Amino acid sequence: MTTAVVVALLNYLGVVDLPYSIKDQKGENSLDLDLMHMIAQTTHCIAQGKVGSGFDVSSAVYGSNRYVRFSPKIISATQEVVCTTPLDEVIGEVLKAKWDHESTKFSFMIS
Repeated sequence: MTTAVVVALLNYLGVVDLPYSIKDQKGENSLDLDLMHMIAQTTHCIAQGKVGSGFDVSSAVYGSNRYVRFSPKIISATQEVVCTTPLDEVIGEVLKAKWDHESTKFSFMIS
């Protein structure tokens, strides 16, 4: 649910353009998907109080995919500063970090 709320707000505020189909997820919209992923992943970890696998957020943003998690250090500091620092500053710092996750489209072949 966190991912849906974050993405809906980003779209409503004009920060991202949601792709209308799977075909639109490549090219110029892939940067929007990456931005949605980073913000949703950070928000989800803050809400949970821990850095998890991230696969649930990755699936919500990218769809079916092979996912390699980001380094936890990218957002682990947010757990400590989120109570004393404005959220926009926390997210701004996270967005400046070098995200090392991997997401590759995946689907089963049905014959």
